[in-house]
Amino acid sequence: MVDSALRLALLKTTMDAVFISNYTMAVGFIKALRQHQRRCPQDVAIVTCDEHAWMDSFSPRLTTVNFPKRELGCAAARLLLERLGDRNQPLQVVELKSSLSIRDTCGSSLRTVEGGR
Repeated sequence: MVDSALRLALLKTTMDAVFISNYTMAVGFIKALRQHQRRCPQDVAIVTCDEHAWMDSFSPRLTTVNFPKRELGCAAARLLLERLGDRNQPLQVVELKSSLSIRDTCGSSLRTVEGGR
């Protein structure tokens, strides 16, 4: 995934941001950007999933979408058990609250400083 996303980021395109599904790939993507003299967020902004206590120690600090993992797992298990008990049950939609932790990799401080968008 990192190789494919990096190839896209290195192209001379209008792409200025990527969403990466987990922090491990986000860290690898940032490392690969640096190897190609590209910067995050100045050249490519990044948003990822997975909130961890150490996130504020990483530089640049990763912007994350945070999901209630315990509730997500419990809801998935409940739905699976219900479905196994009665395969004719109608499909259900479960909505869980998420949050966004805005940090350095989304480029928000650049837009504030530069008076941009």
